[in-house]
This record gives sequence, structure tokens and C-alpha cells, in this order.
Amino acid sequence: MINKELKITFSQHVQPDQISSMVSGIAAYGNVTADSSGRIFMVEVFRLSKLPKLQTKLNDLEQYGFLRWQALD
Repeated sequence: MINKELKITFSQHVQPDQISSMVSGIAAYGNVTADSSGRIFMVEVFRLSKLPKLQTKLNDLEQYGFLRWQALD
């Protein structure tokens, strides 16, 4: 099985409670781990069929300036 890994970096203006809320929604798509800053998260997506929907969600959040993301593969 092939997994896809994404790196998500939240903008400085996003409050910690907002980050928690957004990460909870993202966690439905895969395994989420945070770095020590609490602003950078790695998401390992196990079911690739969920990837397009997650990418759409991340693109929307990126468009509004909440975060930046990139695929690491």
C-alpha cells in the first residue's frame, strides 16, 4: 500500500484554538503529527481515495491565508 505524506504549516495569525479545530477536521483523512512549534503538521494519508477531498479542503484554507501545504513525495 502506498501512503502520501503532506506538510501543513499554519500562518502566524491563526490562533491555537483555530489550529486545533482545523487539525481535528484534517485528522479524518490520515495520521497527523505536530512539531514542537504547534504550527507545522505532517499528515500521512493511508487511503488515497480520500486524498482529492483533503487537497480541496487544504487549497480552500490556503486561499484564505490560514495555511500553506505541500506534498512530500
